[in-house]
Amino acid sequence: MKSENLKYWTALLANIGVIVGLLFLVLEMRQNSAIATAQVRMEYAATWRTIDGARQEKSFAELINKSLVEPETLSVAEIIQLDA
Repeated sequence: MKSENLKYWTALLANIGVIVGLLFLVLEMRQNSAIATAQVRMEYAATWRTIDGARQEKSFAELINKSLVEPETLSVAEIIQLDA
């Protein structure tokens, strides 16, 4: 009788341990997903900061102005620079 009772409680505790372990695994996966999403957003923002920084250079600003005012006068090198 005591042996069966001990088996029952041991199995119950083991099953509860498995369920708790699975819950922690799900929480960890959600956290990792949130971290990965934040990293992608940070990289995206950093890319746009780099582009905006390039636009602040006087020569590039003049090139953008030229492309808006007189696009037909752009040289091939200027078109490539704008494309980049």
